[in-house]
Amino acid sequence: MKKALVIVLATLLLAYAMTVIAYADTSSQPASGGSYMRGDADGDGHITVLDATKIQRVIAVLDTDDDGMVSLRSAVTGDSLNIMDATAIQRVLAGFSNTYGIGIVVDPSSDPTDATTAPTTQSPTRDPYELPFVPVS
Repeated sequence: MKKALVIVLATLLLAYAMTVIAYADTSSQPASGGSYMRGDADGDGHITVLDATKIQRVIAVLDTDDDGMVSLRSAVTGDSLNIMDATAIQRVLAGFSNTYGIGIVVDPSSDPTDATTAPTTQSPTRDPYELPFVPVS
């Protein structure tokens, strides 16, 4: 019984260690001056749901953004990192329109404009919190 318990605990510990190693911050982008992919929060060169999760974890202060690279790569909807950035990435992954240029490689040294500024969009014609009209029959 003890031997089986030790084996199970050792297996769980090994699985946990492998998960920590797999999700360690593997930022492939330089701290300053290098190119980066818009929306690639974890810096692995791919836009995945893990990028949206990284944004959510930074906003919830479960992960840190000490060097500012998560905010630089992921603030696609404006100048600061917020939940709309995670939502925009999830929408692109779900196949909705890519209005913020998520996945585009940006080189700030050759781009004369600020790379973190979102494209200008037309303001909505109605209140975004207004419920749609549903006729009652």
